[in-house]
Amino acid sequence: MQYPLQPIIDIAVLCAKKGVETAVLSPGSRNAPLVVGFVRHPDIKTLTISDERSAAFIGMGIAQATQKPVVLCCTSGSAGLNYAPAVAEAFYQQIPLIILTADRPPEWIDQLDGQTIRQQNLFGKHVKASYELPVSYEHEDARWQINRIVNEAINEAMTYPYAPVHINCPFREPFYPTAHQTVELNSAVRVIENVPNTAALSPEQWENLQATVQVASLVLVIAGQERLNPELVALFQSYPQGKFLIINDCIGNLHDTPHTLQLHDWLLSKHEALQNVPLLITFGKSVLSKNLKAHFRKYKSQAHWHLQAAGQVADTFQSVTKVIRTEPTEFFKTLLQKNLNFTENLAVKTVLADYQTLKAKSKLFFSSNNNFSEFEAIYQVINYLQEKTTQSCSLHLANSMTVRYVNALGVEAQHIEIFCNRGTSGIDGSNSTALGHALGSPEKTHVLITGDVAFFYDRNAFWHNYLPKNLKIILLNNGGGGIFKLIDAGGLPEADEYFVTRQNSNAAHLAKEFEIAYTFCEDRDSFSAALTAAMQQDKQMVLIELNTELSVNQAIWQAYKAFLL
Repeated sequence: MQYPLQPIIDIAVLCAKKGVETAVLSPGSRNAPLVVGFVRHPDIKTLTISDERSAAFIGMGIAQATQKPVVLCCTSGSAGLNYAPAVAEAFYQQIPLIILTADRPPEWIDQLDGQTIRQQNLFGKHVKASYELPVSYEHEDARWQINRIVNEAINEAMTYPYAPVHINCPFREPFYPTAHQTVELNSAVRVIENVPNTAALSPEQWENLQATVQVASLVLVIAGQERLNPELVALFQSYPQGKFLIINDCIGNLHDTPHTLQLHDWLLSKHEALQNVPLLITFGKSVLSKNLKAHFRKYKSQAHWHLQAAGQVADTFQSVTKVIRTEPTEFFKTLLQKNLNFTENLAVKTVLADYQTLKAKSKLFFSSNNNFSEFEAIYQVINYLQEKTTQSCSLHLANSMTVRYVNALGVEAQHIEIFCNRGTSGIDGSNSTALGHALGSPEKTHVLITGDVAFFYDRNAFWHNYLPKNLKIILLNNGGGGIFKLIDAGGLPEADEYFVTRQNSNAAHLAKEFEIAYTFCEDRDSFSAALTAAMQQDKQMVLIELNTELSVNQAIWQAYKAFLL
């Protein structure tokens, strides 16, 4: 006897045919037909993660690493709501997720039945599309509809710009297959292939763009958050110096090409050339630096081109004059092939020379300061990854001060790829995302640097059976949210209790509970030794907890900013 919910089993088969390799499942009852389909499929790796919020971030991290869609699957009711933070983050980072939420049949919505809420369009506008499966499968048209919807959803998720999609799946009981029912993996399910078009500019369009670039005395490129793109890095290294400048937040992953400015917050106000830019070209997603955004909103460029093949364009600097529908790599490759006459701009040479001086000066700061701080610990981590590792590695950064510290130091080595949840810039999910990413790329070393609030907020990231051995975690514990001491909230009498939210937790018990190799540090030497040992450990996940004083961290940070002025 065939299992009556066979069309739901076919969803797993179709997902596998469409390139899905991983499904992150959260336990429940209503989602049993989906769980059975994915677990029994030999080509799909399944993980079971009890906490749906953590599960969603882990799935997002895996999709981020593999650049393939990942399935999230949960039971009905509030379970799906717990996916929301990761769904929003994935939406703004353009990461493909296929979200399958089991649901009660429509007649029981709002009838006070257990685990029953309004699940249609559950994620609102933070998914690219929402779908609802039929509740009955007897008619052939219903089975056709399920196949069509799942094909369409996966195609939509994997059409640029990538994004999560939501499929709500109402099931009537009984939904567990019995011993007398056959569950088949039907290889004959229909696949609807999506053949995307390629954005290409016409010769006439290129002539107009070329003419503008030719006469511009300075072309300033600002890279938003992007994956490390070796081809694009090589292109920028080939560009002749003297006309192009590239501003790169650490999350832009362009790092140190000959034209790249890091530490740009200390350069913007010093150079007139950066206050009257003839041509600004932007690409990528979010920009980290608040100063950078404020500067170019005040000093608007004469022309501002944004490169993006498709999708909604953000006008971050309030100055976009032209949206060019092409990929950044293709744009800069073609522009380089035009053999333009790049006349050297002395102002550009001055800015680059000033940057080199600033970069050298920044490296002297810690050698002249005896007080050890979390900022210096991050400096040590970056130096270790740059000097002691040669293989590609991933550096994951929690939000608040961690990512700002790294941006203020800069990263030079191109074998280091930086990740941070800057889609919504929340602290939730930092552990889970990094852990998922490490699971998705087991051949790489992964280092997560995080603060105590972000770390403990996401402690359920470790509550499962899949802890990756290739993940090293650096926990900077200063007893609260240190960033609030550095902004206007720091001066309020309520700051410590209601903004910093002082806490006395440490991670020793957590490490013991989840069997994570753990070292506690309080000074420069012990941290340096622990870091070296951790990077050489390949038997289990490692957690280094560094305890520092918030007031010392604050003083060192302010001293560093003054030192570079």
